[in-house]
Amino acid sequence: MRWIQFFKERVQSLTNAVSRFPLSVIFLVIATSILSLNIQTEEFDYYELMIASFVGALAAAVAQMAYERFFYPKSKLRMIVHLPALLLAIIYYFTIQIEPDVFSFEVMIRTTVLSFALFIAFVWSPSIRNRLTFSDSFTATFKALFTTLLFSVVLGAGITSILSAVNVLLFTVDYRVFMHAANIVASLFAPVFFMSDIPHYPVSSEKDSIKEDFSPEVKTAISVPKTMEVLLSYIIIPITMIFTVILTLYILINIGRDFWVDNLLEPMLVSYSIIVILVMLLIGRLENKIASSFRLVFPKILFFIVLLQTVASVIQISDKGLTIGRYYVILFGLFAIIASVIFSIWPKQKNGLVAVVLIAFSVISIVPPVDAFTVSKNGQIAFLRTVLSNNDMLAQNTVVPKNDVPENEQRKIVETINDLERNGYIEEVAFLPEDFQSSVDFEETFGFDQYGHTTEENNYYYFEWANETALDISNYQSMLKMQVDTMTQGANTETIQMIEIEGSMYQLELAEENNTVFLSLNDETGQELLSSNISAAADELKQSTSGISTNLTLEQALFEEENDEAVLDILVTQLDINSNGEVFIELFAFVTVK
Repeated sequence: MRWIQFFKERVQSLTNAVSRFPLSVIFLVIATSILSLNIQTEEFDYYELMIASFVGALAAAVAQMAYERFFYPKSKLRMIVHLPALLLAIIYYFTIQIEPDVFSFEVMIRTTVLSFALFIAFVWSPSIRNRLTFSDSFTATFKALFTTLLFSVVLGAGITSILSAVNVLLFTVDYRVFMHAANIVASLFAPVFFMSDIPHYPVSSEKDSIKEDFSPEVKTAISVPKTMEVLLSYIIIPITMIFTVILTLYILINIGRDFWVDNLLEPMLVSYSIIVILVMLLIGRLENKIASSFRLVFPKILFFIVLLQTVASVIQISDKGLTIGRYYVILFGLFAIIASVIFSIWPKQKNGLVAVVLIAFSVISIVPPVDAFTVSKNGQIAFLRTVLSNNDMLAQNTVVPKNDVPENEQRKIVETINDLERNGYIEEVAFLPEDFQSSVDFEETFGFDQYGHTTEENNYYYFEWANETALDISNYQSMLKMQVDTMTQGANTETIQMIEIEGSMYQLELAEENNTVFLSLNDETGQELLSSNISAAADELKQSTSGISTNLTLEQALFEEENDEAVLDILVTQLDINSNGEVFIELFAFVTVK
């Protein structure tokens, strides 16, 4: 009956979590209830309270960890320590309530970053001035998160399976019941289960004897399981080492060329930095040679790689302006540089400083006037003003339309306008017309089309065979339908089909190369018997028709090609050519081998 004992222990741990984190549970119940009411009525709209409740739950959990670290078991101080968490939830509720859209990009980013900062504070709090390190607390939290994810997925899948079985076998289950179940599991069960896996950490000072043993609960929580140790030491670290070698070689080869402008490398380096920092925290208690070598070498490598990438990101501001994304990339780069220094000097004992820096930078990024949104908005407006001034498109704080702006400068203007409009800052650009909308007013305001089209470039040709007199195909040995599309499939696209005529195999190849489309008939050895230039046929159609869309007659759509070896006639049903020479063509091919 071990499973019964396990179940009893789990229920007991969940009960203990409720009594240990009462304010967090209250906030979670409020958030879950709001979501349930909205699911049931589809009209109950209190999302601001729901978001503030989730933030409050996290803040209350941080307050509880701080209370346990510094004031436990002085119960009279518990309410006082939790008061700031309650105030933060209230303040944040009124802060997002004044926003026109609670699900706007800015609100979501602020909420995400604030929640992340609170979560890091939750992990860091037990290690403050304690012989328990931040790496220990991080390991325990990481394991709790993994266990919570596993149990929540299994529970959610189990409930869904039961409800589905009832729905199929017994009676119809309202679809909202599935949503209610998912809400309860994700919004209430999972957070409480996670908190139940967080141990009561010791309150001893970092000056206490390091030989003093932790409680069994703490030792189990902060220990690295054998499977996890093998995964880290013999899989993740070696892979990271190999990737580092490749990354270093790329940087050395391209340091004077593409490295400084390669936008694809930026997210790769950010991901690399995150992995290195996570591994550094998770191997805090590992003492094997691989882990020790990683702690010794990789912080130094991380320092130089992140330093170069941060400089590259700063350089790109002159070409693209300071967007919200680049603000966070640069801020993370600064954090990673500081973290690499901390890991180089204090690989284990003082790594809690990493959490301090991360929390500080997170708060900076959401608090005006140095937050990502204010800085990015002002930076983008200043960048747009500079580009317009450099191209003589700004006079007396008003945009002057100009149609001969270099293509690179047009791109800067278009990207900046789109970024400002996407983030809701376009109305704050003083030199733009009132009620400016790029989809309607862009070309009139700036003098060029934001999509790079001119009147000539907007012309395209679309040919479709209309229903005509039936075509006599009695003289052909084979007929098949083919198409090639270089608009969506890229250049040098080809379609190959095999046909059998009188016991022999032949190959029809429809291909595009260098904006020329051709159809060729080859024998079984690959020898070309006959070829038809579709592009030349398209030119004939252009000359014989007018307008950008034309319905073809049978005579216009049929092209005949013949030599001493074969007949290859083509009936075009659709032909679309854009300004770049890319095509979509659909046709019937009629073949006779002599």
